[in-house]
Amino acid sequence: MTSSGQGNFFDDNDQNNLTEKNKINGYLRRIINGVGVVLGGSVISQVLGALSGIITTNALGATHYGIYVLATSWMGLLADYSRLGFGTVIVRFTASYKAEQKIDYVKGTFFYAIKIQLLISIILCISIMIWSEEFCNMILNNPNAVQYFRFFSPAIILTSLYGSFVTFLEGMQNQKYSVISSAVVGNLSNIIPLIGLLWLGYGIYAALSSSLIQDAAILLSAAFFAWKIFPQFSNPTINSKIEVKKIWSFALTTFIASLSYKYAFGLAVPFIGYYRSTTEVGLYAVAFNLQQLIFVPANAFATVFNPIIAELYVKGEAMEINRLYKTITKWILISCMPFVIVVLLYTRPILSLFGSAYTEASAVLVTLTIASIFVNLIGVSGHIINMIGKARVNMINSIVTALFTISMFALLIPSYGIIGAACAYAIGLLINNMIRTIYVFFTLEIHPFSSSLAKVFLSMIISLCIGMIIQKNVKNPDDMLWGISILIITLAIYIGMILLYIDEDDKFIIHAIRKKIYKRALSNGH
Repeated sequence: MTSSGQGNFFDDNDQNNLTEKNKINGYLRRIINGVGVVLGGSVISQVLGALSGIITTNALGATHYGIYVLATSWMGLLADYSRLGFGTVIVRFTASYKAEQKIDYVKGTFFYAIKIQLLISIILCISIMIWSEEFCNMILNNPNAVQYFRFFSPAIILTSLYGSFVTFLEGMQNQKYSVISSAVVGNLSNIIPLIGLLWLGYGIYAALSSSLIQDAAILLSAAFFAWKIFPQFSNPTINSKIEVKKIWSFALTTFIASLSYKYAFGLAVPFIGYYRSTTEVGLYAVAFNLQQLIFVPANAFATVFNPIIAELYVKGEAMEINRLYKTITKWILISCMPFVIVVLLYTRPILSLFGSAYTEASAVLVTLTIASIFVNLIGVSGHIINMIGKARVNMINSIVTALFTISMFALLIPSYGIIGAACAYAIGLLINNMIRTIYVFFTLEIHPFSSSLAKVFLSMIISLCIGMIIQKNVKNPDDMLWGISILIITLAIYIGMILLYIDEDDKFIIHAIRKKIYKRALSNGH
């Protein structure tokens, strides 16, 4: 190893193979249990979110939907700004303090983060209310959005606060309550008011109001569950303790990294709104949101994987990190490929659900989908860097790639519109994750690659090609029955080929999934 500290951390030769296997199986079991909950919630969230999107786009049209996207995107960005990186602080330090049984530090860190975020989010909310006209004229180049921005500004406070409670639930490794709050309660509290308010004729205000109701519902439910699993919040005998310097250093580092990474990529929408039109904003937003479905498995695994990485690092169990890194990467790729197949087989029909005008975003959706495959392949590295306390590396990398991506936005969007935005986004995202993966390899001497990954790609390519050939040769490929049949055949071929190439860890994961389904079926039967 390059340093004695890292050498000690990765020197675990005293463990015998049986103990190592039991440890890995134990962590895999925890991951599968957590991922099952998160993935189920993500599917519910995406289905209800897509339904909400279809209703909203058809009710508002591309131009008005573009204004709605601008308002929600900017308030979301400002809410994230108000968190100052404390979301990652809550996940990492809650998990590590929990492993070390430092309950007083769990309590103190969370309350401290909430106070900081509440203060900043209130300031930003009031600023938007007062200076919304100047903001929309100077930043958006769209004076028509002023009233909507002013109306929606409380979302900054609500989004900032509910994000902290949800990340606390994740840090405590209680994915069930996190999913119930954000996926179930949140989406139901959005779609029901949305339908009613649209029926009453409130237009954009219906969409914005339902989003505010959703934010408030998530906040209340997540806060309730946080107090339920951690009643020490209300225990006056437990003093709040906090390592101020330590968490501020981590928070600011991760904030700058996310400022440069997440927010830089999120600037595609403001750039399109400024240089092009709100109609193109709407087209890009629909394609971008559909592409996010491909990241559902990765996000589910990351939600569970992050606190486990922090816990393993604190315990000095490096061999487990290495093996889990490869296994999780493989299963992220396996899980995302069915989404890829569906999108690439039925790009235009899927987009037409939002309205015939949205089929113009077909090239954007295909570009983003292909890029997302490779991001899923190497994306876990960024989570490892943060969870082992090397957030500064992510910060430096993100600053560099953010400057590159923003430059690409400014260069490509004025001339090439939404396809230019998609290309800039894809290239920047790939470069960022490649640098992260290289850093993890040279620093920790671990990587996500194995020969089985090539088999996953081969399975996807072969099954997709067969599906496209069948699709091309049937008489009426647009017929729903034919479409469903082709999709079933394609996915069956993919799953069959995957099952040909499973190893011991894969068998354990499949067994754990079967066991979980069997237990749930029995409980439902009773």
